[in-house]
Amino acid sequence: MVSQVPLYKFPQSAFAYVAGLITAAVGLLVLIGWQFDIGILKSILPGVVSMKPNTAVAFLLSGLALLLLQRTATTNKVLVRFFAVIIILTGLLTLGQYLFSWNFGIDELLFHDSIDAAGTSQPGRMAPSTAVNFIMIGITFYILSLQKYRNKSLIIFSLFFTLTFSVIAFFRLCYRL
Repeated sequence: MVSQVPLYKFPQSAFAYVAGLITAAVGLLVLIGWQFDIGILKSILPGVVSMKPNTAVAFLLSGLALLLLQRTATTNKVLVRFFAVIIILTGLLTLGQYLFSWNFGIDELLFHDSIDAAGTSQPGRMAPSTAVNFIMIGITFYILSLQKYRNKSLIIFSLFFTLTFSVIAFFRLCYRL
């Protein structure tokens, strides 16, 4: 007979580990979808906005950062900071492109998106809300990687903000608002 561990006794690091694996796997699968033009890997449903390559890279790096945070090695913390800076810069550059009508060329750096892609204002560009979420997630990872300074209030605010933006985006997608 298999004994079941009550949820409240399940180690928090196990949740983080599983979340990191899933997040990294999603990012990797989407990048494979772009590489081999597999529509189901780029977008869950036909006609729905596809996950853009920059978003997939940020997902992959976020998943890896979450996995690395489960270990205490100094090398892991340095890698988490490096990944966090890339995630933050991706979000900031994307927001800059939206706000100032600039084009840094980062949207199609890895793969070219079709001009008539569903629900996309610019080929290959992630949504502004996604960019904001990645800025907040990157900041959170950076703070979590610091040994001495872990401002819990800032981390909680960042994660709550990201969750709120994500829920709103999910409902917009579901109801096509």
